[in-house]
Amino acid sequence: MPENLSEASDDKYIEVYKQLNIPVFFMGTTKAHIPFVFENVTYTGVPDVSPKSYAAGYLYHPENELGETWRFSKSKDNKENITKSDIEKIYSEIFQTISYIKENY
Repeated sequence: MPENLSEASDDKYIEVYKQLNIPVFFMGTTKAHIPFVFENVTYTGVPDVSPKSYAAGYLYHPENELGETWRFSKSKDNKENITKSDIEKIYSEIFQTISYIKENY
């Protein structure tokens, strides 16, 4: 969740994320997966991605050091704030991603 993203980007967690055989999702991040999987990168030191994301997922693959990543964004519209409908859509997409991984990995 957003209040824990700075802590989640601490280098001590990089190996934890690499050892998981399920994806980890960073809810509320506007910086994709970058601050969570690269050493010496802080959450506050990474600029927001464009288009702005609301959540990001990461699953490490030993054969591909970068792993597999996902970004989830709100619907394309002119509103600056994310709506309840946007959040529901994002969570639905995340659950679909988890189902796909479960079936294909």
